[in-house]
Amino acid sequence: MAVEPRDDDTIVALSTPPGLGGLAVVRLSGSESVSILNKLLPPNKRISSKSHGRALVTTISDPSTGETIDEVVLTFFKAPHSYTTEDLVEISCHGGEYVQGQILKLSTAAGARIADPGEFTKRAFLGGRIDLSQAEAVADLISAKVKSAHRFSILQMQGALKERTSFLRSKIVELSALIEAELDFSDDEIVPTPKEVIAEKINQVLAGIQLITDNYGYGKIVRNGAIVPIIGKPNVGKSSLLNSLLAEERAIVTETPGTTRDSIECSVDVDGFLVRLIDTAGIRNAGESVEKLGIEKTFEQIQSADLILWLLDRSSPLGEDDLYIHTELKNREYITIESKSDLPRHKSFDPEKQNITPDLAISNPTGEGLHELSILISSRLRKYDAGEDAIITNARQAAALSKSEKSLKMALESTINNVGNEFISVDIRDAMNYLGEITGEITTDDVLNEIFGRFCIGK
Repeated sequence: MAVEPRDDDTIVALSTPPGLGGLAVVRLSGSESVSILNKLLPPNKRISSKSHGRALVTTISDPSTGETIDEVVLTFFKAPHSYTTEDLVEISCHGGEYVQGQILKLSTAAGARIADPGEFTKRAFLGGRIDLSQAEAVADLISAKVKSAHRFSILQMQGALKERTSFLRSKIVELSALIEAELDFSDDEIVPTPKEVIAEKINQVLAGIQLITDNYGYGKIVRNGAIVPIIGKPNVGKSSLLNSLLAEERAIVTETPGTTRDSIECSVDVDGFLVRLIDTAGIRNAGESVEKLGIEKTFEQIQSADLILWLLDRSSPLGEDDLYIHTELKNREYITIESKSDLPRHKSFDPEKQNITPDLAISNPTGEGLHELSILISSRLRKYDAGEDAIITNARQAAALSKSEKSLKMALESTINNVGNEFISVDIRDAMNYLGEITGEITTDDVLNEIFGRFCIGK
């Protein structure tokens, strides 16, 4: 019969990526970490509480045969002064797959169990070292590919979101205590807090929530990358621009209009932002069904885009397809680009006459304007930044904020309508609990398992 994992088990896992490498790190965490590891060490090189924070060069051997497995460097962190707040040992060994496997095998034979995904960080949360928003920031930091994602992951790990939501929650707690205390007394015994004062306090918290909520779009861009389709009529240079920005040939480029019939997505670092460039099908009045499907897909990309790169071919007349695209870009964030600036400007190319103002001109063969385009892309993406260090980057946090905001608005409406405090109190308490979900003060095992289950094993 399988034994159910327990939170007080001593766990072990490979914390570096599996496979061949120069070095690997195996982690042990739990109350039996020291005793388990000492079974694998020479008698004169065993660790104790005095080994905290020290690196020890020693060997690991199979206790049943005495065979030496590897020469390693051990670092011991005594509870609660460790990542998990438990006794924790990091074993830095050579990165051969056999060595890694043997250390894990011997550790489990000595009493440890293989850690679940994210279990080390989960224990750091359960031990009070970090809150839930900081734990999620750890996962974001591991997956960060560009500077902006790294920067905000560090800020959240350092507690930017935790501090802001905890401050707002403390204001709700104060208000809840004030309202509920008055419920225990009659109007003859105390002077009730005026409804205007309660409404003002609710509005102050709502304003604070709105500041964080306003940055959710920017948070998604930072975490997941900005969706940036390249659009225009056929043969305007979309695939060439994609290849130029990537500095490699990823899209087929021909003189035949309509070559691109399905979108091609590639990611690139643009001035610290992860930009998900999408080469789309050219927009025109197409008669062929397959090309029509590609054009429909292009319009779907336009609707979901964070920023659009719209190309106009200056070497050809400005046509009906260009004007149609222009009408579809209303209320969208886009950059208008004159392509093929190395070619003569066509006499019928006059976008200003149609109230279209190009932002810059580029040439893929010569590279003209490409550096300026990168700068312009990053500056447009920064417009989404509401200037808050505390940002929400995932749907769980956004949902919790939204539910808290909704409950506060219901409490505000009741306050304005002079509803009894017992009803206002219910909505205030709900708002407080929803904010607590962000930091993990209010949570369930199912939520925790879902969050930490997305982590890699060993973190």
